[in-house]
Amino acid sequence: MNTSNRCRLVLLGVLALGVTRFATAAPTADEIGAATVKDLQALYYDDVKDCGGKARPAYLCSGVVFRATYPSNDYHTWDYNPNSTAVSFSYLRVDAEFRKLVSGLNSGFILYNQDVTPPGRYTLDYLCFFPIDGGTNAREELGCGQSPRGEVSKRCDMQQIDTGKKWYDKYSGEDGMSNWNQCGFYLSGDARTRSATAFTAGLEGGRLASSRTITQQNEFRIAKWSTTPRGTFPLRAFFYTTGGLENAQAAQKDYKETSGWFAPVIELTLPQTTAEDAKFSYKSADQVIAPDDKDTVVGGGGDETCDKGYVESAEWVKRYDPGTKKDEWTLAVVPTDCGREVRDEKGDKAFYDELVAKFGADPQWRENDGGGMYRQVVCHMIIARHKSPWNLEPFRPDATQEQAAARGCNVLPGQDTGGVAGGKYIQSTEWILRHDPGTGKEEWTLSVTPTQDGRDVGPDETDAMYQELLALRGADSQWQENERAEGSMRRQLVCLLVNYRRKPEWNLEPFRPYVSHEEATAAKCNPVEAGGADTEQAEGKYIQSAKWVYRDDPDTGDKVWTLAVKPTEDGRNVRSSETDAMYQELVSLHGADQQWRENETSSGSMRRQLVCLIVNYRSKSIWNLEPFRPYVSHEQATAAGCNPR
Repeated sequence: MNTSNRCRLVLLGVLALGVTRFATAAPTADEIGAATVKDLQALYYDDVKDCGGKARPAYLCSGVVFRATYPSNDYHTWDYNPNSTAVSFSYLRVDAEFRKLVSGLNSGFILYNQDVTPPGRYTLDYLCFFPIDGGTNAREELGCGQSPRGEVSKRCDMQQIDTGKKWYDKYSGEDGMSNWNQCGFYLSGDARTRSATAFTAGLEGGRLASSRTITQQNEFRIAKWSTTPRGTFPLRAFFYTTGGLENAQAAQKDYKETSGWFAPVIELTLPQTTAEDAKFSYKSADQVIAPDDKDTVVGGGGDETCDKGYVESAEWVKRYDPGTKKDEWTLAVVPTDCGREVRDEKGDKAFYDELVAKFGADPQWRENDGGGMYRQVVCHMIIARHKSPWNLEPFRPDATQEQAAARGCNVLPGQDTGGVAGGKYIQSTEWILRHDPGTGKEEWTLSVTPTQDGRDVGPDETDAMYQELLALRGADSQWQENERAEGSMRRQLVCLLVNYRRKPEWNLEPFRPYVSHEEATAAKCNPVEAGGADTEQAEGKYIQSAKWVYRDDPDTGDKVWTLAVKPTEDGRNVRSSETDAMYQELVSLHGADQQWRENETSSGSMRRQLVCLIVNYRSKSIWNLEPFRPYVSHEQATAAGCNPR
C-alpha cells in the first residue's frame, strides 16, 4: 500500500455511510453511482479490527465483499448454482489485496456490508474465511471443512490455529501453502461469539503471505439464501474489470426488471502489486437502466443529512428498571427512516444534537443526567438500529462502545462495564445480539466464560453457579424482557455443564422455552418452541408439506429431530435428473432451520436419505429425514432402510 494512501486512510475512515432520502424526485443514476464509489473506496481503506466487539467481525462494517460470476442462462447472476452447497465470495480491503479474479472472470456483483444494509434485505450467514482460495467445492462442511488432503486441512479451530502467525507458520513450512492444504477460519454457529478474532487472524495470515496472496483471491463461504421474494437480497452494485462491461450491464438490466431496484455498474481496478491500491470508478455511460422513485442513495460520504430530521417521535416514560431496582425516566425514541440508517460519527452527533435540542432541557434529562445519553444513541446505531423504540435513560453513565455493547446499551452506574465477573464460577459474561436461525430474527445471547471451578462444578454446586449468574445478569433488560419461560436459563446452564463443559464460551438465550433435561440435551442445549417446530411449511413443485417432529428414535430411544416430508405427485415421480432440484427445494424451505443446522453431523447426509427414499420408498406417505444421521454410500443407506447409523 502506498504511504500517501495511509494518510488518506485516516481521512476516509471518518467518512459517512449515511442515507439520503429524496422527498419528491427519484435520484439520478449519477447521484447513486457517485455515492456508491465514494463509500466503496472508504470501506476499502477502513482497516478496523472489528465492528464493536468480539462477535462483530470487520466485514460487517469495512472492506468490500463481492462475487465474480459466470453469465448463465439457467439462473440470475446474483443467484447461485442450485447444485452448490454454499456460495463463494471474496473480500477486498487495503490489507487483503489480490491482482485477479477467480478463474479469470471479469464481472460480478458487490454486497452491502451488513452494517449499511437497507431495511428489508436479507442478513447473510458468513460461514468461514480462507486467506487464499480454499478449493471449497471439494471440502466437507459446506466448503469449510476438510479437503481431500486430509487432517492438515481441517478447520483452523479444530487444529488450535487461532492467529494469523500460526496459520502462516504451518502452511509456509513443510505442509505447504496450497488451496487444499490450508485450514479455513470458521465464523458461524457457536463460533460467532468470537468471529471477529477468527476473521482478524485470517486477514493477518494473508498479510504475512502477501507474496502468495497477491496472486490469488481469498475466499468467503456464505450459506445459501432464499432467492424469494425478489428484491430482498443485499446486492449493492455490479462491477466489471477489463472486458466485462457487457456482462455487468446485462446483469444491471436483469436485476432492475426482476427486483425493482437500481444497482449501479462500477468499474473495479485491482492492484497488481502490494504497493498499489484498488480503485472503484463510476461512469455515466456504463449505465443502461435509470433509477425510479423507490430507489435511494445509500452512502454518499456524509455530505448529505436527513432533511426531515432524525427523530420521528419521542416521549418520556417512567418505568421500573431491573438494574437499579427503582423507577427511572426513559426517553422512548422512534427514529425517522433516515435517522435509523445513519452510519457515521457525523450522523450520530447530528442525531444526538436533535435530541438535546428537543429534550435536553426537560427535567427528566437535566436532573438525572449521568453522562451516557450519547453513548446509548451510538450503541443503538451499532447493535439495535432496527429496534423500536430506542429506550434511552439519562441516569446511565458514559462508557466505551465495547463496554456499552457488552451490556446491551444499558450500562449501570458503578457497574463493571468490562463484563468481567470475578466470581467463583464465572470469569466473564457478555450480551451479544445475533441472528438465530431457529426464530429467524435477532435474539439476545448471554455469552458466558466459566472459571476453572465453573467448568469442574459438581451437581451439588450447580444451583450456586446459577445464583452467581443470576446475581450478575438476572436484572439486565436483555434477560428480564426476553425470558419466555421461568427456569429456561437454568436448564440451559445445566445442559451445558453436563454435555459441553469444555466449550470456550457457553451461550444462553432467554427466549428459549423451558423443557426437560432430556429434551434440552437432544436439542444440543438450544431448545425451540414446539409450536414453531411443528409448523408445516410448503408448498413447492416437489414438496407438498414438511414439518419438524421431536420424537423417540426407535433404535436408541433418544429424542431426535425428524423432518417429516410429504411429497407432491411430482415429488413421488421425480426422475434422477431432478433429484438435486428436489433437494434444493427442501433446503430452501428448511435448510436454515435450527433443527437442521445444529444437528447435522455429516454434510450430504440429508440429501443421501432423500435419494434413498426416492429410489426405495417413494410410495411411502411420509418421508422421514434426520439430520443426525451420518453420510454413507447409497448402497449402505439402502441396506439400512435409509436410516444409516
